[in-house]
Amino acid sequence: MELENDQRSINDQSLIEDFLIIVDEKKNNEYYTSQFCVTKENRRNIYKFNFAALIFGHFWMLYRNMILLGIIYGAIEIFIMIYLQNILQIDSMFFILILFCSIRIAFGYYANRIYIDFAQTKIRSCPIDKSKIDNRIKWLREEGGTSYFAPFTFMLLSNAYHIFNRIF
Repeated sequence: MELENDQRSINDQSLIEDFLIIVDEKKNNEYYTSQFCVTKENRRNIYKFNFAALIFGHFWMLYRNMILLGIIYGAIEIFIMIYLQNILQIDSMFFILILFCSIRIAFGYYANRIYIDFAQTKIRSCPIDKSKIDNRIKWLREEGGTSYFAPFTFMLLSNAYHIFNRIF
C-alpha cells in the first residue's frame, strides 16, 4: 500500500512537471498549477473564475494554444450574433449584449476546466516517453505553452474581413 502511494506521488509529481511545461512555466504557473492540483484532488471543486477568459474569450483560448477550440468558440459567438441580428432580426442591442455577456460569464466560469482538460489530453497523447526528457519537453512546449501568433492572426483576418465588407 505504501509503495502504491509512493508511486502515485511520483506520477503526480511527473504529471505536474509536464503540466508546467504545457502551461509555460514563466507565465501564470502558480495560478494554473494550483487549479490543476485542486482538480486532481476533487473534480467538483474546480471552478475558479478566469477573468482573462471572460474579457478575451476565444482570443484567450488561441493565446493558450487551444487553436481548434478557440476557433470553434469564436465561430459559435459570431454565429449567435449574426443569427440574432440577421435571421431573427432582433434589433435590440440590449438583448444581444445580455446574451453575449451571459455566454462570456459562463465561459469565464468553465475556462480553467477546459484548459486543464486540454493540457491533460496533450500530456497523455505525448508520443515521447519520459526517458527522452529533452524531446518530451520540446514536444510539450510546442503543443502547449502560449503564443501571440494565433490571436493576432485571427484579429488581423477578422479586421481584414470587416474592412473588405465596408469597401465592397
